[in-house]
This record gives sequence, C-alpha cells and structure tokens, in this order.
Amino acid sequence: MVLFGATAAAVSVTWWTYQGHAVVKAREAADRDTTRHDAALAEVQSLEQRFEQAMLVGTVGPPLVKEVEDAIVNHPKFPQPHRLMGQWMASLGRRERAYDEWTKSLEIDPHQPELCLLTGTAAFELGRYDAAVAHYRTALSLEPDNPRYALHLAGALIQVGQYDEARAILERSLAADSSRHAAHAMLCDLYKKQGQTTLAMEQIDKAITLLVDSTTPADLTARRNYTLIKAELLRIEHQPDQALLLLSGLSAADRGRLDVLESAAKSWQQAGKPEEAAKMYEQAFAAQPLKWELPAEAARYWLKAGNKTQARKMLDAVRALNPRADVLNELANPLRD
Repeated sequence: MVLFGATAAAVSVTWWTYQGHAVVKAREAADRDTTRHDAALAEVQSLEQRFEQAMLVGTVGPPLVKEVEDAIVNHPKFPQPHRLMGQWMASLGRRERAYDEWTKSLEIDPHQPELCLLTGTAAFELGRYDAAVAHYRTALSLEPDNPRYALHLAGALIQVGQYDEARAILERSLAADSSRHAAHAMLCDLYKKQGQTTLAMEQIDKAITLLVDSTTPADLTARRNYTLIKAELLRIEHQPDQALLLLSGLSAADRGRLDVLESAAKSWQQAGKPEEAAKMYEQAFAAQPLKWELPAEAARYWLKAGNKTQARKMLDAVRALNPRADVLNELANPLRD
C-alpha cells in the first residue's frame, strides 16, 4: 500500500508537471498566434493606407495591385484585401468583378455598413435589385439612424415595386428631418410610377423649394435634375408651354446641356413646334461647335418639321465632326428625295 501510494503520488506529480508544461506551451502558441495576427493586421492596414492614398492621387500601378492580390492569398481571414481589389475593379469599370470582391469582403466581415452600401449600389447598377435591397437592408440594420442608408433602401424598394415600404421609410426620414430634399424627390418618383402625377408634382416642388437659396455645386446639380423631373411631369399633364417656361429659368450653362436641351425639345414637339426644337439645337451648336450631338438632334427635328434641306445641312455638320455617327445612317433613307 505504501508502494502504491508512492507510485500514485509520483504519477500525480508527473501529470501536473505535464499539464503545467502543456499550459505554458498553449500560452506560448497563443502568444505566437497573436503576434502573427498583429503582424498580419499591421501589414494589411499599411497596404490599405497606401492603396487608398494611391487611389486618391491616381497612382495605383501593377506593383501595388500585385500586393493586394498577394494579400488576398496570404491573409484570407482579413476583409480589407477583397475590399481594395473591389475598389480597383470599380475604378476600371469592371462592376461585376467589383461586386464579387466586395461580397467576399462582407462574407469575412459583414459588419461594414459603408461597404454594404457600396455593394448594394454595385448590385443596383448591375440590375440585381433584390440583392441591392438586401445589402441596403443590412447597412441600415447596422446603422438605423443613417439617412443615406434609408434613402438608398427606399430607392431600391421603389425599383422592385415595393411602394408601401418605400413610402413608409421616406416618410419616417422626412419626419426626422423635413429638409431632406432627396426624400421628397424619391416620393415624387414613387407617385409618378403609381400614376399619381398631382402627388408627384407636390413632392418635386417641395424638393426644389428646399434648394432655392443654395449655391453649393451638389445642390445646384440636384435642383437642375429636379427641374427636369418637373418638366417631365408637366408634359405628362399636357402642359408643354409650362415646361418650357420652367426650363427657361435655368442658368445659361444648364440650358446648353444635352439633357436640358432634350427636355426642351420634347416640350416643343409636344407643343406641335418641332422647328423650334431644331432652331434651339442649332443655336446651341453655334455656342458649342465641337458637339456633334447638337446638329444631329437639329437634323432629327428639322426632319420632323418637314424641312429636309436644313436637316441635310445639319447632317453635313455631323459628318465633319464624326463621320461614324449612327445618325448619318439613321436619317439616310428618310432624307432621300
């Protein structure tokens, strides 16, 4: 019994010694893992800073892109490399690849609200509206009080026809801050899609009014866009003269833009005066003689007005600037005697 007790004691000591060594080794391994993780994180963060700075100044080159590619392989548990590669693909216009890379980043770390927003926008631009809704929902769930996320979600919901939820989101947004002109513009779009032109007009008027005194570039652009929307609504209501009056209130620079000219031309056409649209495009061409699109549109409207001679003259101007313009073939047959 004494011998057995001594043996048991020896085994107990040996076992505790082993356990002690095991604990020490586990701690050492954990420390090494932590050290490796910290080193990898520092490397990825350094790459992130250098890459984003290079993107800002437009100096991203093959070596830096190769670093990102290597980081994706070497650090598969970090979301940053996929996000950076998505940024690079987006800058090259490769939206499909950008979307895939951002999705992979979110699979690694779904708690990235700004990336959720960006990925949702990429999905929207690719026509994947249900996916856009899902990404915007995630962004909003992460930051429920962020108005940008709410507006993006509402816009995507309008696109997929979920009008009631979109309207509820927009009304909550306006209840929180009635100065959000974009929310009014989205409600306008919602009502327009539902054929409720009067309600749409009320909302776009509110959006325009909120920006009437602002001179920031972003607000001036928004106000011009809202003016174009209102002009379209006026045409829907068969008020082309009012649409033309509205557009005439834009700045001279805005009135020379192709989208504004197009809106005005549609208004002249609806008013039964296509020749006025043609003259307007000719005047714009005189002020912007390198824009072949202007005589092209003038030719189309001269043809609608029945003036083939003037239409041919405008096509000659197009041919001189852009011999491969599609409008040359488009109007070739209609202009034959």
